[in-house]
Amino acid sequence: MSFPSYALFYFPDSDIVKVDSTDIILREHRRAEYQVSSREQLRSEDGYIEVRLTSRGRHGQTKILAAKILLLGDIYKDLIMKRDAFKRGEDIWKTTAEKGKKTPEAIKSASTSQSAADAAMGDKLKRDLQNLQRKKSPVTSTPVSDDSDNTDIDLFENTEQRQSRKRAALESDNEQEDNASKEFENSLLQRTSPQNSPVTLDDDVVKALKELPGIVSSLKDVLESMKRGPYGSRSSSSELSLAESSKMISLADSDVTVSKRMYDRLNKSRVSLFTQELASLIFGKEKLARCTLTGKLGLQTSKDQLDPHKVTVLIDTVIKEFPRPTVSEVRALIRRKCNNESTSKNSHSPLEG
Repeated sequence: MSFPSYALFYFPDSDIVKVDSTDIILREHRRAEYQVSSREQLRSEDGYIEVRLTSRGRHGQTKILAAKILLLGDIYKDLIMKRDAFKRGEDIWKTTAEKGKKTPEAIKSASTSQSAADAAMGDKLKRDLQNLQRKKSPVTSTPVSDDSDNTDIDLFENTEQRQSRKRAALESDNEQEDNASKEFENSLLQRTSPQNSPVTLDDDVVKALKELPGIVSSLKDVLESMKRGPYGSRSSSSELSLAESSKMISLADSDVTVSKRMYDRLNKSRVSLFTQELASLIFGKEKLARCTLTGKLGLQTSKDQLDPHKVTVLIDTVIKEFPRPTVSEVRALIRRKCNNESTSKNSHSPLEG
């Protein structure tokens, strides 16, 4: 079963609710179990995912932000309606569950009229396609979110600018939703084939392919040295390796120390990978699984708080290695690591009877 195409997201740092494509969700979080089922879960430290958003007002700047999935679905307009209901304070999960229940009579009636409905839909699509070809009007291949522009700017701007844009967005909300609905219908009529779309490679894949020849060359050199190296050199190499592994270094000129050998082996290609691996090196996966940044209680019976001093040292070390990320972005990555380790620990724990 394929993952739903759209989701209703909640961004806690900016208190924004947004409908967008599930393609913005990072691959490791594209799972249905991350969807929350009540407003109470929004206050929990657990259940966060990360999404990748691009600002249209800052030369395409990309940011990774923490979010929660309120609802998943394949019908864009339905999620827009759920978003408005959520803003009015309604229980969107209860109404979704009640809407999903069907009586036996309704199921039988739907089954009987399905063929007629399919035939009518086919005729309508055919007529619309013919009218579209005659008009030769350009259409878009994907639905445009009615709040995507505002949300992108809101997430990158300060509080006063965000509030001003939010008021303007509320005044034109109905008109934008109508435009989004028309865009979505046009995209369905166009039915662009994915086979005709250009294939793009991820930046990490391209980088890995470029580094592949160097890795192969290094492996050849290692094999050659192993073949011609004398046995007497093994002892000195082992002693050197042992001395290097026991050497400790200080992080960000603090009293927090880690193994230099382990630190040098951290993945420095991406800030997210470096942050999460450094968190494991400082705290250990077991402690990350049972702690949060704030120690606040959510749905769990208890949660410990990570050592604030070590968290500060971790953030300073990451920003020193990668100057561009902000403190809030690094904290989001630490929160993600705690969430992932907690989920992994729960999924591998034995069943209690």
